[in-house]
Amino acid sequence: MKKYLMTGIAALALCAGFTSCSHDSEGFASLQDVSKSKYQDAFVNRYGEIDRNQDWGFGTTRTRAINVNGNLWKETPECTAAEQKLVFDYVNMTKAQMTAANHKYTEKFPKNIQNYFVTQVYTGTDTYDTADGTTKDILGSSKMNHLVIAMNSGSAIVDGALNDEGAWTHINNFNASSNMNYGGNTLVVDGGTYDFAYICSEDSRYHNKWIAVNGADVDASLAGKYYICFDFIAENPQAQTAWRAKFWNPEGNNGGEWQEKNFTINGYYPLDDLKNLSFTVELWSVTQNKNIEYTYTLGDTSKVKDLSIDNLVGGNKVIPANDVYTDWIVRIVEAEEEKEEIPYAGRIICEDLGGSDDFDFNDVVFSAYIDAQNNKTYIKLEAAGGTLPLTVAGVEVHDKFAEENPNAGITRKTMINTGKGPQVAPVEFVVNQAFTSYNAIPVVVTMDAALYGGGTGEELIELKAEMGKAPQKIMVTSDYVICSERQQIESKYTNFPAWVKDSSVKWY
Repeated sequence: MKKYLMTGIAALALCAGFTSCSHDSEGFASLQDVSKSKYQDAFVNRYGEIDRNQDWGFGTTRTRAINVNGNLWKETPECTAAEQKLVFDYVNMTKAQMTAANHKYTEKFPKNIQNYFVTQVYTGTDTYDTADGTTKDILGSSKMNHLVIAMNSGSAIVDGALNDEGAWTHINNFNASSNMNYGGNTLVVDGGTYDFAYICSEDSRYHNKWIAVNGADVDASLAGKYYICFDFIAENPQAQTAWRAKFWNPEGNNGGEWQEKNFTINGYYPLDDLKNLSFTVELWSVTQNKNIEYTYTLGDTSKVKDLSIDNLVGGNKVIPANDVYTDWIVRIVEAEEEKEEIPYAGRIICEDLGGSDDFDFNDVVFSAYIDAQNNKTYIKLEAAGGTLPLTVAGVEVHDKFAEENPNAGITRKTMINTGKGPQVAPVEFVVNQAFTSYNAIPVVVTMDAALYGGGTGEELIELKAEMGKAPQKIMVTSDYVICSERQQIESKYTNFPAWVKDSSVKWY
């Protein structure tokens, strides 16, 4: 518990009972009065009489307004030619070949990101033929438009359409063949990375045939970047494909035989995809004298052979994919919020009255900015060379440094950023009050009476910068370089004594 020295009326009343009591007795004077008196005497003895107009740098009005809500997004750079080549070379093969080459990819985005930049990386040059061969050399990328992103996990493509258009966001003016008006970058805010799709102008259907590649797997220089790589495809749901194949009939003649069967499947399937389908056919049983249903996997060569297309209807709108995901590549980079830079008005350098032979003015050093418009004061703690408990605008400076640097071993007796003790980054905080001036920002030191002035208990002393009196704090500009520990200010800045005597002198 803090004990406060007897001061003021109570001290005078007690003094009246003793004929030998003097008002100058330090035992009954305020610790603040004693320490400041010692400090004043030591300062004048060292630097001479003080210019009565000396305001210690606080005379200049420095308040301005800042829109603290005007945050910007730190924009990601456009894709370079070197980056494009690295990614293209990594994915320019089929998925099977990528697996064989240990090139990693996923068919789902690794994590959900809400705020990110979409950046154009590559527009493909692969050409395609329609399934029926009526049109050849179609540039796939020229048919890929209208990039959309899924906003939630329930978003889906159903029969070529968005299941819920409200769950998807259209990236305006962003097509495979161009990215008009945005210089290659488009910012997505409050979006998602659940799914990606484009609309194909050839079939007017949405397709989400893509893979995701982590830039860190491509090259260390691309860490933090992800690449969505699309494969072009077009479909015609009204297309019909007539197939023929020979099926093994275990109930056929001679204990089993191959029987040819024609069959039709709605839509078009590449032969490799068709082999994964199960198909049911009726084959004549010699022993039972009737048709029996058999279900085959069309790729099972022990039971199905000579699988081929007999006819394709509507194949002029069917364009099979080639399983190479380079028709359109875009980059996803999480958007980093960049707060508007605080226009700190300058630094305030302080002496904590803990000694009268040390004028290094680094017991606490902080920058400040008063935002009168929004009723806030911004503080950036930069150094703490004192070993007494000390607060700036109510915040204990050692505790704040320790909070931000839990492994630095900082206590209230630790010197910070003054050449002794740990060197750490400045610490910023905001006070919900606009002080009337920079001199009015309270800097308060806790002093032990037993060590400084006699008596018992502790006293809270606010450091002052009063015109014409020895300063416990000085305001300087942001380019001022602080003194190292126990480096007297006049040894670093030789014009300091002249400035004390004449406030018009430029001393640093």
